[in-house]
Amino acid sequence: MKKALIYLLVSIIACNVQIMYANDNCSMCYNISDSIWIQWYADSLDTNVEILEMRNEYMFCRLASEKSTEFVSFLNKCMNEANANKIANELQNPVNDDIDVGKCIRNVKRSKGDHQFKRWLIQQLRKKESI
Repeated sequence: MKKALIYLLVSIIACNVQIMYANDNCSMCYNISDSIWIQWYADSLDTNVEILEMRNEYMFCRLASEKSTEFVSFLNKCMNEANANKIANELQNPVNDDIDVGKCIRNVKRSKGDHQFKRWLIQQLRKKESI
């Protein structure tokens, strides 16, 4: 029942949010909240292509934005075993080819917070660069 409710909520939001390319002016970062974004990691949503694309776009949009420090801190707090592999996979496979992975890495380096977590984020992003 809980997964069905989350799916319904996310589906409604997905219908109302325009997917935009991840860049400096990406308004998607400001149209939804980080808490909604983390709900998209529910197992029941892994087969929904629109949700998969939106959570990927949102993550890179936030990492490339001026407020990336807040998002890195949020990721650090919400990271758990259930979503760590999904987040790592998305960091290595951006949906949008125009994503500036180098800018994301620079923003993560500049952010404040747990150094071990930041190293992990950068390592995942660099795996994409080396492919």
